[in-house]
Amino acid sequence: MRDAPGDEVRSLDVTSRDTEQAHLVVGVRGPERRSPDRFALSLLNHSLGGGISSRLFQKIREERGLAYSVVSDRVAYADTGALAVSVGTAPERIKEVLRLVLDEIEDLAAKGVTKEELELAKGHLRADTILSLEESGARMSRIGAS
Repeated sequence: MRDAPGDEVRSLDVTSRDTEQAHLVVGVRGPERRSPDRFALSLLNHSLGGGISSRLFQKIREERGLAYSVVSDRVAYADTGALAVSVGTAPERIKEVLRLVLDEIEDLAAKGVTKEELELAKGHLRADTILSLEESGARMSRIGAS
């Protein structure tokens, strides 16, 4: 993935409302749709927050009980992309959850995924691809993105 201008930029946007649950979204720049790096990011995404076996789900929800929903997803467009982590948690836990998310992203950036995580992610993505071939909406999206 090539470095994009402004990769070092960090920003925080806080919108406060009187609700029982806070929603945290952390995003990082990702590869565009046709980049060869998109496949690696899909595998990394699965390991980070792509399911119940993911690092974030296990650490934030299962081990610490800090959130009901924990998920990451990647998006890719013609000229840019992103990886986003979304967490629903109690407002008083938002700083703790944010620190855990950032720590996990930094750990993945420094160490990468384990062999076990990689194999699990490959199997999941293979199954997802096969299932999506049966859905007409997914097929049309793929054709439109080509």
